[in-house]
Formats: sequence, C-alpha cells, structure tokens
Amino acid sequence: MRIAHPALHALVSHMLAAMGSAPEEARIVADHLVEANLKGHPSHGVGMMPSYVRAWRGGKLHPNRHARIVQQHGTMAVFDGQMGFGQVVAREAFRTYLKRQKARPSFLKKRSKKLLSIWHPAFHSSKV
Repeated sequence: MRIAHPALHALVSHMLAAMGSAPEEARIVADHLVEANLKGHPSHGVGMMPSYVRAWRGGKLHPNRHARIVQQHGTMAVFDGQMGFGQVVAREAFRTYLKRQKARPSFLKKRSKKLLSIWHPAFHSSKV
C-alpha cells in the first residue's frame, strides 16, 4: 500500500492530536516519523504509532511533556523527559545545550553540533 507523504503526515498528526498532543508536538513527532520512512528507516517511522498508542494507553507515554534539567554541573546537564515524546524532549534538551554553549569557544560549538548531527539526523536540519 502506498500513501502520499503529506496524507500520511496528516494522518499521524491527527492520531497524535487524538492522544492529546498539542499541534506543535504532533507536527514535530509526525515530521520525524514520516521522514524516517521516507529515508528508508521504517523501524523508526510511522510503524511506531501502535507502540506509542499502547504506551499512552498504559500510562507510559505522556503527551506535552518537556525536557527538564534535574542535575547540572558546568556545561553538563542531565535531563528528565518526563515520559514525553523523545522527538520533542531531545530537541528541547539539544536547544538548551546550545544555549549553555554560547559562552564556549566557537570551535567547540561547531564540533558539538557536528557530533550531535551524527547522533541523530534531525540535527542536520536548520529547524533545531
């Protein structure tokens, strides 16, 4: 079965909204899931939705949760995702990390972003 990616994105967004996700969260998660399928990584794509629904119904996934710093020392920080969507929590943690790096030398900032872009393809985007 083939579904055009805009239609698939809309379907996933509607499903996430039905689970209680705010529109921005639904868009971010749907972006990641659909893009994973388009780039040939179906294990990280829309096929995750049944697992997300089961986790949500079982109280193990909570929409609209955000990254919260629970421990910090210097430029290091430990975040609690509060059982939210990893796509959203990771983005927030990364943005917080970048803010913390502003006082660091520019070569370290560039290296850090490069290392994180290797870790997750979403960080290649200017949307981060």
